[in-house]
Amino acid sequence: MSPPGAPAVETPPLPAAEAPAEKPLPTHTVKRGDTLVSIALQYGLDYRELAAWNGITNPNVISVGQVLVLAALPGAAPVAPITTPLAAPGPPIEARPLANTANAKVEPRAQKLPFSEKALAQLSAPDGSGAPGAAIPPPAPEAPRALEERILERVLERTGVRAREVHLLAPGTLPRTSSGKLRRAEALRQLQEGSLLAPRAVTFLGMAREAARSMAAFARLRMRS
Repeated sequence: MSPPGAPAVETPPLPAAEAPAEKPLPTHTVKRGDTLVSIALQYGLDYRELAAWNGITNPNVISVGQVLVLAALPGAAPVAPITTPLAAPGPPIEARPLANTANAKVEPRAQKLPFSEKALAQLSAPDGSGAPGAAIPPPAPEAPRALEERILERVLERTGVRAREVHLLAPGTLPRTSSGKLRRAEALRQLQEGSLLAPRAVTFLGMAREAARSMAAFARLRMRS
């Protein structure tokens, strides 16, 4: 009780306590390649709860740039998790060897081989390995006279022209120009003169001899100059 005549002193009211600021909810922006499951695993969440917090009904569909909240809104009623199943994964990737093995063959089964006695033997073998087996023997060479007669018959059959004679020549016998064209007039002249002969076989010794002659001729030319 205050003494008589003393002025009354009013006590000022205490200031009201400020409400604490709400902490913003963590978010995640969807990037290319993200899935709802991968985002949930990144933050240790359940993808079904994450979908429920963001109102996603199909967990298989999210958009690039979409912002997802990573926690429930404060004071919000619990939301039942979604029941839409996840999309089934694609077929498993099968690992295959890069080369043929005993159990798998990855190289083409068919192949083209140039004609040769070795290729013929390989194709004629029962297992295709080229081992000796029931291989077809090569045909015996035809006699020159029989071959000439057969050529005459084929020319007459195809062109209607009866050739007088046929001459069998070794490869490279016919003279040619520097560009590879046949010199028919020169070939006929040599044939009539009997000088149309097969070229000599090229050997290492012959090449060395011709190289030595060329070097000697070049040396004599330099000495003269």
